[in-house]
This record gives sequence, structure tokens and C-alpha cells, in this order.
Amino acid sequence: MKPLIEKLPLGKDSSFVARTYRTPHFEVPWHQHTEYELILFIEGEGRSFVGNYIGEFRQGDIFLLGSNLPHTFQKANKDLVTGAVVVQFREDFWGSGFLELPECKSIRQLLEASMKGLRIKGETKTKLAPLLHALEQAEGFHRITGLCQCLELIAVQKEYDTVSTQDVTAFLSKKQERIDKIFRYTIDHFQEPV
Repeated sequence: MKPLIEKLPLGKDSSFVARTYRTPHFEVPWHQHTEYELILFIEGEGRSFVGNYIGEFRQGDIFLLGSNLPHTFQKANKDLVTGAVVVQFREDFWGSGFLELPECKSIRQLLEASMKGLRIKGETKTKLAPLLHALEQAEGFHRITGLCQCLELIAVQKEYDTVSTQDVTAFLSKKQERIDKIFRYTIDHFQEPV
């Protein structure tokens, strides 16, 4: 089963999404989308499936996922309330050519690294959480500068682990359907407690 292709739910006054999703709207099947995604888990716990990575997530964890990287996060049990602040943005949301500026080199490198999924850790995770919460409430130009601040913090501090070893381009190959079936089976049948 191929990952579901998700479309970005943009409003007329926004160039990217920053909102909290909570049970039952948190539950999303194995999917992918062209947007990059920053996820801060604010409640709950469970299993994370990112590319070919299977691990755990808990309240306070933060992931940065690259464009078209298949993923899902499944709560530990069906009755558990789970929620996350989710920020989704396109590579060109700030306009074409912006990332080509010399000052954006570290952001370009970060987005390239995120193609394998990043789990943020250390002091960066602690500093990033309130920025992501604030981003959800920000309006106007402060939304743009807030997201830039989040990305710059991750890029400069480099406190993250790469979670998947699978190149995203491999998911676009002839083997994609077989890989997706394996992951769908694993997700559906992985019942061990966290």
C-alpha cells in the first residue's frame, strides 16, 4: 500500500501551517507530502515510523521531516489522547531564490539533512519547544521570522540524530510498493507496549 499523499491545508492569509492536532485529528495513516514538517509532541506517546526507522515518541519530542519522507506516528494505545504542534512548510514558502542567498547556507544544509528525518535533542529541544508554541499564535510577518528562528536554531546548534537511513528517492523507485506494504503491515501489527 502506497503512502497517502497529503495536501497542505493553507488558509488565504498564510504561506505555511502551524497548528495543534489532537486526538482524534492526530491519527494519520502512513503518508507523505511535499512540505517539510516540524513536529512537537505535547501529549501522549507511541511509535514513530519515519522512512525505514521505527522508534518511540513521547511528550516533548521534536522531529524535523524532509519533503516526501513517508511517516506516521501511532499512539501507544487506542484510548490514549495524543497531540502535537505541527508546522508544515514548502521549501519555497519564503519565495523563490531565498535559500540560494549565501546567508541561508546553514538552512539549506539543514533541509537537506532532514530528508532522512531528524530527531532534535539536547538544549536545542528545550529552546525550540516554546518557539514552536509561539509560532502557532504568531501573525503577519512574525510568522515568517518565527519559523526562520526555529530553523536557524536547529541548523546552528546541530543537536539532532538522523533517524532513517533510506534515501527519499528510493521510495520513488520500483521497490516503493513492496516497501510500503512491509511498513503498512508493520504499523498495523506492531502491538508491543512502548
